[in-house]
Amino acid sequence: MTMIDFDTMEVTGPPIHKVWEEFEKLVDAGLTKSIGMCNTNVMMLIELIAGARIKPSVVQVELHPYLQQEGLVSTCQRFGIQVTAYAPLGAPAFPYADYTKTKVL
Repeated sequence: MTMIDFDTMEVTGPPIHKVWEEFEKLVDAGLTKSIGMCNTNVMMLIELIAGARIKPSVVQVELHPYLQQEGLVSTCQRFGIQVTAYAPLGAPAFPYADYTKTKVL
């Protein structure tokens, strides 16, 4: 089981590629056609790709004009992974979102 220590922000649990192997078994068994990730970052994605037999077909992340995640999007493009935006029009309920101070255009 994966645990997060919010004081140190350390994640403990099995390596992501070990968890991914279980998803790959679902593809091998014909139970799903493709597998993907959500709420990830560049480092976790690269770690996964390095140990994966089947790369993610899609990555879903919060992505909008105020949170463009250019590094993650370009990494996905480089590896041929589709990106799906969560909250593409912004997520004003999130406390870090101060849309009055950010100029988009």
